[in-house]
Amino acid sequence: MPRSAIHLAKMARDIIDLVGMTIDGDPDIRHYPTPEGNGGQGIQLYQPLVESWLILGTWPEHGFLRVNLSSCKPYDIGIVRRYLELLGNIEAEWLGEL
Repeated sequence: MPRSAIHLAKMARDIIDLVGMTIDGDPDIRHYPTPEGNGGQGIQLYQPLVESWLILGTWPEHGFLRVNLSSCKPYDIGIVRRYLELLGNIEAEWLGEL
């Protein structure tokens, strides 16, 4: 699991490249807890895409990473699954077309 914003940003770029999507602006990266002490622990990255968005969120105390890739462009979820399997065990939920 990525332990820094740099690693999370690299993972986002890897996933975006694998599915052939296009970045649409800079990512919004947030660290938790906030300076005010709100939230749990971890990092969240929101990357806008021309096709929609990618959100990566970490929960280091649970060894958990959530990947939310939403797209109006069809893509092969298997490519993303195989990439994530390199990190370890995964649970996948595929909603498919709306």
